[in-house]
Amino acid sequence: MAEYNAWQAADAEKNPAAQIKMLDDFVAKYPNSALLNYIYTLYYKNYGAQKNFPKTIEYCNKLIALGDKASVTEKYQAYSVWAFAYFNIPNPDPQTAKAAHDAAPCRGQDRRFGSQARGCRRRQVCRKIRRGP
Repeated sequence: MAEYNAWQAADAEKNPAAQIKMLDDFVAKYPNSALLNYIYTLYYKNYGAQKNFPKTIEYCNKLIALGDKASVTEKYQAYSVWAFAYFNIPNPDPQTAKAAHDAAPCRGQDRRFGSQARGCRRRQVCRKIRRGP
């Protein structure tokens, strides 16, 4: 009964930070609870409202990993929220994106991509790599 009351208290909490703390306490106290499907749902809804999409995805994955302990409807909703969160993760700033592109291997180095190497922004570098020194 204490487990149920802890879940009800966490569900009734309106302050997002306090609710996260209550949910953390619940999971620490009852790690194998039958109510985890409801707890994980509260987690991903809370993180989604805060636009913390990586945490939203993390708790959607935890709910989905419960398997048969979660209903089909709950898993479907978690997949839907997961997809929404994934596609709303903000892109990095232009400098970070450029650094990531420059650090990635050039597509022209791999013959599997063939004609796609022509679309590489570093075409000159790709040609030099293929020809050799």
